[in-house]
Amino acid sequence: MNILTPFSWLKEYLNTELDAVGYAKVASLIGNEAERLIRPEESLRGLLVGIVKEVKPHPNADKLRVALTDIGAGDLKQIVCGGVNLAEGQTVAVAPPGARVLWHGKEEVMLEEAEVRGEKSFGMICAAEEIGFEKLASGQNIWDLSALIPEAKAGDDLAEALGLKGETVLDFEATTNRPDAMSIVGQAREGYAGSLGTFDDPLLKEPAMPSGDTKIVFKVTNDAQDLCSRYMGLVLDVEVGPSPWWMQKRLLMAGTKPISNVVDVTNYVRLELGQPLHAFDFEHIEGGNIVVRRARRGEPFQALDESEHVLADDMLVIVDAKKPIAIAGIMGGLRSGVTQSTTRIVLEVATFDAHSIRQTWRALNLQSDSQQLYEKGLSPELPAYGMARAVELLKEIASARVVSEMQDARSNTNRPSVFLLRPLRTNALIGVDIPVDIQRAMLERLGFAVEEGKNDTWQARVPFWRQHDIEADVDLIEEVARLYGYHNLPSVLPFGEIPHRDRDTLLDREEELKDALASTGWTEVYANSFVDPEDVKRAGMNVESALRVENPLVEDQALMRTSLISTMLRTIADNQHLQNALRLFELSRVYEPRAGDLPVERSMLLIALTDTEGGEDLFRAAKGILERLMNTFCVSPQLDRSNLPHWAHPGRGALIVADDEHVGTIAEVHPLLIRAFNLDVVPVFVELDLPILEPCLKSGATYHEPSAYPYVFRDVSLLSDEATDYEMIERTIQGASTLLRSVELFDLYRGSQIEAGKKSLAMHLAFGADDRTLTSDEVDTHMGAISLALQSLGVTARE
Repeated sequence: MNILTPFSWLKEYLNTELDAVGYAKVASLIGNEAERLIRPEESLRGLLVGIVKEVKPHPNADKLRVALTDIGAGDLKQIVCGGVNLAEGQTVAVAPPGARVLWHGKEEVMLEEAEVRGEKSFGMICAAEEIGFEKLASGQNIWDLSALIPEAKAGDDLAEALGLKGETVLDFEATTNRPDAMSIVGQAREGYAGSLGTFDDPLLKEPAMPSGDTKIVFKVTNDAQDLCSRYMGLVLDVEVGPSPWWMQKRLLMAGTKPISNVVDVTNYVRLELGQPLHAFDFEHIEGGNIVVRRARRGEPFQALDESEHVLADDMLVIVDAKKPIAIAGIMGGLRSGVTQSTTRIVLEVATFDAHSIRQTWRALNLQSDSQQLYEKGLSPELPAYGMARAVELLKEIASARVVSEMQDARSNTNRPSVFLLRPLRTNALIGVDIPVDIQRAMLERLGFAVEEGKNDTWQARVPFWRQHDIEADVDLIEEVARLYGYHNLPSVLPFGEIPHRDRDTLLDREEELKDALASTGWTEVYANSFVDPEDVKRAGMNVESALRVENPLVEDQALMRTSLISTMLRTIADNQHLQNALRLFELSRVYEPRAGDLPVERSMLLIALTDTEGGEDLFRAAKGILERLMNTFCVSPQLDRSNLPHWAHPGRGALIVADDEHVGTIAEVHPLLIRAFNLDVVPVFVELDLPILEPCLKSGATYHEPSAYPYVFRDVSLLSDEATDYEMIERTIQGASTLLRSVELFDLYRGSQIEAGKKSLAMHLAFGADDRTLTSDEVDTHMGAISLALQSLGVTARE
């Protein structure tokens, strides 16, 4: 998770002499990586403050108007503008010719003086999105700056007038175990820990809890203490309006959209302290009280983003006397949201169970900035600081007054963890000698309370903001190592004997098979192991026999596949418009359920060929790639037409047998499946079960010395029934002669020259012996034996 950190906001807590670039370099060396630096003023380069003096209708366009705009020293420029909120007296952002803007918030263009529908236009008056403030985008409105920068003068540099001159935003990457670093204060603490400046940690002080009038009777009831360890609520009277520019500016630089002063304060505190908050409109809380409980199965809820949800009974909700007003920790309800007419709010600050938050947002597919923090795990100590800071800001910018007693429903007292710091062990594991006082100072700058123990050990008490992160003594050592700087650790070449690792022959064979296919022009497919139940049904497989994902991100990834067939058919369906003749393969795992245990994972290879016709030519091409692949590993597969799987065409397929084991299937796909996936092409699949096939594969080629004596060649033309398999014919020929060395089919004929229901096969036969040159009589004898054997199949020589 990344946090956009305005450097000026960071420096409000961290007193550092470094500039933003220098700070980012050093911070990155201690594990607080700054991935990029953003300078907001760059999108405002060349832009000026303008004052609209006069607005006239455009003579040739109903939706356009002409604005005479002062851009400095009384210099009035005519600008054609389509902003529906354009009005005289407004302070606006003017992009003169030569400035760059984002055209409709997308493509960057350089402006030129132009003529729009017959009227000259000097640049443009900009909407917020056109100059990099897409969070403020409001359709066809120009950005009215009148209330934000009332002191600005016409012709002022816009970046300077907005206070963005010299501003830099650091984009820090905070790992998921460090929600404390996902805040401005957390980032300041990281800088202090790295000795980059001085820091007065606000979380080491007691929070100043707000007080005031108690004319409102307000109560919080927590009926789900296992999922909500602390819930604080307070009623305040407020005046809702826009936030001052200094707050809007910080929110925008941190990637958050300003909405109103009340909502902005909740976001501001979330960014500053890492504690999410929410404000409810008190007038829309039925009964005036709040209950924290589990949802009731089937309970409806409309979120702030207007999405509709049906809740389950394992979800945590915040409710009033009638129904839910928020999904705890994720999003408030539309009905109780703060609006411009709100005058009284309930401010919520709480700690929710991380697992519950994660499970709920995935089930509802509903995410928010608060959810991203809560699912990392927050401390029940943090809400008090969030409440105190939020009330302070609301008093400052929303004229807030406390009108109820603080409600603080807490299930337990926080007990900080204590771990041993062993300086000698720390040095041994890191590989450098770091003095004890240095190790102690490093941890104390991070907020750990370190006290001397016994036998050269120290006790380190974990601060509440790291209670879900520090779980063992080695975590303390890791903190010392990163603050010392991994770049400062000595470089030592490893020595000793390289450990032996037994080869995984199956993995080796998988790579060899992939290489063999890829090197002959086949394209590897990487399909998702999570599949659509509808595709499983289309492929003719039983949905109930597959493993179901408990919380699928989307419904079309709800099952774990038990076969590669459905995903390959889907891949073909999605790509057939690009090419009719596809040559694809996938080597991946399938998952077979096992009662009371983890699923069985099997490696499967699926090869797919397609064309628009199917038939023998395509099947022979598939058989050819199978034989080529098996020849690479010195395997001679046999084909057996019995017991074909459901996906195979009943008359155009066979089981693949090697070493008397059924290792796979080669078949044209069944017409029912072709129709189910709306295919315009006909696929032939070669499916191989690798755990069964792998023992049959030989590692490396074998050498047979060629005979010193020449072969004798005979050509034969045979006539057989259409239903007789070529595989059976070839096997019969080979079994009838001990001198036969090879059989090669070179022609197949069907047509008017032979009777219906018959086919003609022309073959090259090669005979040879290792100890002599064969005579014509010997070959004739073996040819006779072959002819006699073929008669048992009803196959005769063609005249």
